[in-house]
Amino acid sequence: MTVQVYCANCGASPIPTDIGIRCPDCGNEATREAAQEDIQAHHDEMAAIALQRKAQKIGKDHPWITVSPGEIPTRDYKFITDYTPENVLARAGETS
Repeated sequence: MTVQVYCANCGASPIPTDIGIRCPDCGNEATREAAQEDIQAHHDEMAAIALQRKAQKIGKDHPWITVSPGEIPTRDYKFITDYTPENVLARAGETS
């Protein structure tokens, strides 16, 4: 799966540097390792939200199933991807 990486501050596509990536518009930068960690954390958060939405939909469709959504930890990111709960569900053939 290929995703597009964006600056979390301004939405621009980052450019590679000798040690990582940098936003050409706002100057936001991170080492390669820090950027990968940010991107993975954002990906995990979006996947958790999509899973939670799917479970809630199942709970609505089947009243004998009780769904108690938990809290999904969030954080501030320097870099994010185009991976959203909506396109996670779309890739799985689901509608929100």
